[in-house]
Amino acid sequence: MLCSSAALVAASRHSVTSVKFLGLWTLFCGALALFPPASSLDTMLFTGTFGAGHLLLGIWVGVRYGW
Repeated sequence: MLCSSAALVAASRHSVTSVKFLGLWTLFCGALALFPPASSLDTMLFTGTFGAGHLLLGIWVGVRYGW
């Protein structure tokens, strides 16, 4: 998850700026999943980041920049 977020932040230099926020959100959730209390929530963090994050980003970009 951390490698994917680093790639999103790097790719945001050549894409819409909204991709950067998804990368930062994924980076935050990935760092949070490393610590023991949150490690039991890793599936929920993974689903919330990749599932909901990409879905919401797709809707946001579609509405903002046109379908």
